[in-house]
Amino acid sequence: MKNPWVRGVVLLFGTVIALALIGAGVLAYLVSRVDVRAEIERAVETGTGRDLTIRGPVGVSFWPVLGLRAQDASLANVQGGRAPAFASIGEINIGVEIRPLFDRQVVVRQLVLQRPVIALEIDQQGRPNWILRPANPPTAPRPPPPQTNPSTQVRQLSLREVRISEGEISMFDARRGTGWVVGDVNVKTALTSMTEPMKIEGDIRYNDQKVKLDMEIGEPGAAIAGRLTTLKAEIESELVNATFDGRTTAASGEIAR
Repeated sequence: MKNPWVRGVVLLFGTVIALALIGAGVLAYLVSRVDVRAEIERAVETGTGRDLTIRGPVGVSFWPVLGLRAQDASLANVQGGRAPAFASIGEINIGVEIRPLFDRQVVVRQLVLQRPVIALEIDQQGRPNWILRPANPPTAPRPPPPQTNPSTQVRQLSLREVRISEGEISMFDARRGTGWVVGDVNVKTALTSMTEPMKIEGDIRYNDQKVKLDMEIGEPGAAIAGRLTTLKAEIESELVNATFDGRTTAASGEIAR
């Protein structure tokens, strides 16, 4: 290889590949030191008040994010709910920061849900199943579960990216006995603060028509808690184009200008 420029490029690519393999090995080693499955389930239960069950394998993810992968997971529905689970997820990819793993801390920065099936419901009393609230602290301390590794702390300060890929969302209102289903849900957002606006963009398929969405929720924390918050939305499709600028209460799903 006489050309020094070509030789330099080859060496550069070789170095990049070597560093990538080293990084992958380090991540796999760090993950093997912690009980990742239990920590993810515990963190979700604490943050949402719902049980998360991971039935499939949990390991290292290299795509679409560098971090952790869990397969065949489900988030519990409310008691007496119509659907067996509020959300059934084919695969969860959790992007984590590498450095905190050395201290056995899982810092989540990205979340990708692949093939989720989400069942939204309103019961006969008008109570929705999508209001998630942190679990109440126990009145008496419970003994920690047996562990072979030192405990891991899970922290979620912000999410640079939240993405749903190839999803399905259904809605059923028991008061009226009506509902709807949308498929091919591909949307993305970011959650940097519970009090700052959150933008959601992507597309869905409804009545065999592709619908493009562009939304902004004024205060994500209020929406999660079921309080009033501002909502802006633009909808584009072959059948209809519409815009909305008003308010909504997540606890009822009703909107008003």
